[in-house]
Formats: sequence, structure tokens, C-alpha cells
Amino acid sequence: MSSYKKAYKWRRMSVLDGVDLKERWGAKIRDMVDEPLLKREPCVECTNSNDDACRSNSWAVENLLELTRLVGALQHQNPQCLLWFRGEHNRHSSATPKACRDKNQWDTFLATSSWFDCVSGQGRLFSNRSELARWAILQHYGVPTPLLDVTTSYRIATAFAFRKPEINNDTGKLKWSENVGDSPHISVFATPRPLDGINIFPEASLCLVDLVAELPSHCLRPHVQRAGFLGLTDIVMAGLDHYEKPSKEEAKLDCVRIARICFRQPDKFEALNIEHFFPPASRETTVGGKRDDMSGDYLLRALYELRPPKDGFPKYYWEDS
Repeated sequence: MSSYKKAYKWRRMSVLDGVDLKERWGAKIRDMVDEPLLKREPCVECTNSNDDACRSNSWAVENLLELTRLVGALQHQNPQCLLWFRGEHNRHSSATPKACRDKNQWDTFLATSSWFDCVSGQGRLFSNRSELARWAILQHYGVPTPLLDVTTSYRIATAFAFRKPEINNDTGKLKWSENVGDSPHISVFATPRPLDGINIFPEASLCLVDLVAELPSHCLRPHVQRAGFLGLTDIVMAGLDHYEKPSKEEAKLDCVRIARICFRQPDKFEALNIEHFFPPASRETTVGGKRDDMSGDYLLRALYELRPPKDGFPKYYWEDS
């Protein structure tokens, strides 16, 4: 039985992961079709992992067509679930939300979310949003929260896996390195299919924020990036009640990760341009001499106009005025 099924015995759902897929594809009658992907070893970090569940759930692909086929197989055997993807340029031992990685991040999250709760009534875009939705908005722009960034698009996740974020020493802002990370990969998560922008799944102890459903289309960036955010209910409740930081072990979302997909020969992999998934800042686009909010990063501008405190916030969270 897979690690996912051990963790969550859903009453109405049975989730199959990458281990199950390898068993099905390993049948002799399918050797001619599936042998190449079955025999391909994942990255060194996955192969040498001490975690048996992680190692057996890891795959390796060489091109976008192989990735498409593998994702399609995982979705085909889980038709009752929605798959979410997270691209990372280096391998991490667990899928842990940023706020839960150390105490400083948790303290920053508590301070930032308290500030946002106090000022959200000043902006019509935020005044009718739930606290969980406001967290997702903050997380979308780099603030640590108990939620993990994911997307419904494996192509977008691939773009993020191949570009490493760095800080420009001159401006203090975020930029994207041209260098490929040490072990670019995609994590695949499965959840019940959402019914709303904010979703609580008691049977899986899981929270899900779908920003595409939660925000209007003039908040362009989450729509371009097909952004969603996952969290464990107990950890989210700890944040809502301002409890002490949960342990990294308690907060990790490995229990809903059904596969890890590595890229063999990443230098030769035809990745998508990550710049295509970041709309221009509102102040950089004009129509008829006026700033064009509809084609710019309207949501970022709205956050900036709430005048976030400068102390304790990295400069690249916010655009200049």
C-alpha cells in the first residue's frame, strides 16, 4: 500500500500513486510501451534517498512528451482527484511550507498576517476575503505562510523548476538565474476536486485555496500561474490561533505527494520561459498615456497601496511606487 493511502484512508476515495503506476506498467504485456520510463533512474538525490517511499515514488523524464505522458497516467488512475504540481530547482527532503521551516519564518508570517488583517478593510479587493485567502495572496508574493505554493499546470511547474530565484545585489529585488539548479524536479500532489475558492477536506485533514477561483481576472498573475495553495488543517488552525510554530515533521505535505518527477539531462530539456508567467508591473505598462492596470500586476499594486511596513520585509516583496 502506498504511503499516501497509509496516511489518509479516505472514506470515499482511494488514491493511487507512482508506486502503483510502476507496478501496472511493469506487466509483461506492456513492456514495449513502458519499458523506457520504467528503467530510467531518477536523479542521484532520489536514488540515494534513505526514504524508501520517496525513492520508489520517483521518476525520470527526458523531454516534455514523456512528462506529459507520465502526468496523464497519474491523472488517469486518479480520476476523482485533481493533480497539483510544484516545480523546484533543488531537491528538498520534504514538502514543508515556508513558514514552518524555522522560527524566524513563523514569526514573520504571524506579523505579516496580523498587519494584513488590520489593513485589508482599506482595499475593496481584500475586504471580503477570508483569512485563508489573504494568506494565499501573501504567499503568492513571497511572504511565508503555512501554505505550500502549487499550480494545476505541470508546464508552469516545469518553468519554475528550471529557473533558480536569486536576489539582485544592486536593487535587493528578486531575479531569475539563467543557470539550471542542481536537481530540477516536479512534485505531484493529489487532492479531492475543489468545489470553491476556499476548500476544507475533513476526510483528508487538508485545506486548499484556489486563487484562480477566489480572485477576479484583473488580478492577472495568479490566473497566469494557475495558482493554488495547500495546507494541513491542524497546521492552518495553529496559524489562525497564533500558536507556537509547529514542527517541520508535523507540517510537511509529503502525505499528499503522489510522485516526484526528475529531469534527466536538464541542460538539454526544452523548458518554458518563466518570464511568460509574470505579468508586467502596472507602472510599466501604459495605454493612451495612462497606467494600464488590467495588463499589469494589479494584485501586487493593490498590496503596495496598503502601505506595508518596511521593517522586517525583504525589499523584493513589493514594487517601488
